[in-house]
Amino acid sequence: MGESDWASAAGPFPPDWSQAVPDLLVGACTGLVIGVVLAYAQHRRDLGQRRRDTRRAWDRLQAPLRPLFDGRMQPEVGRWIDEERIRRILLLLEGQPIQEWARDLADPTLAALVRLERNLNRIAHITAVVDEQVVGAVRRLRPPHIPITRLNERHREAVQAVRAVLFGIPISHARILNDHGSPEQELADWARIVLADTEIARHIAEFTAVRTAVDRDVLAISTALADNDGLGL
Repeated sequence: MGESDWASAAGPFPPDWSQAVPDLLVGACTGLVIGVVLAYAQHRRDLGQRRRDTRRAWDRLQAPLRPLFDGRMQPEVGRWIDEERIRRILLLLEGQPIQEWARDLADPTLAALVRLERNLNRIAHITAVVDEQVVGAVRRLRPPHIPITRLNERHREAVQAVRAVLFGIPISHARILNDHGSPEQELADWARIVLADTEIARHIAEFTAVRTAVDRDVLAISTALADNDGLGL
């Protein structure tokens, strides 16, 4: 093959890249778009699988939760909160990623459960402070004829009377000493004096706000779990 034949076979020199460059750009853009589409499709599949896994985990948790959510937490004169019920709920939720579940599922019941877990931890601390403050105020603001001694039954009656007035429970339920305790009117007055104390009122307001939030979420969760139970979930 002669020199002219080689030149003819090799094409023009220098080569003409005017069409090759756009073709390369189009190919690169096409590949990029396809890659993005495939990555998005995989992300959607992974997200869907994660949501299905989360839904199954949430459904499994509802069965042991249901007995603990049989309505709102009823107030009692003998205690500020139902410590045992709170302990069992928190124990059951321990290690469960309910915050992640709530984000994945956008489930209002899960959102309420996340709030409840946070408030149950708060109310346990707040209650300890309130109880200590109320016991001190009961002694400090006692009627003149009641001696300041160690915490005796009359003081305990007064603490229960504070809870009775706060929770709207008949003052008679606060009685411990039927024969030798304080008269009911005296107990009621004693309790109101304690609740009117500025420092006590501040602690009670904090306690009441958290307890109201707890009651609201407990009732919402109880209703939802009962409905789901009826659906066989």
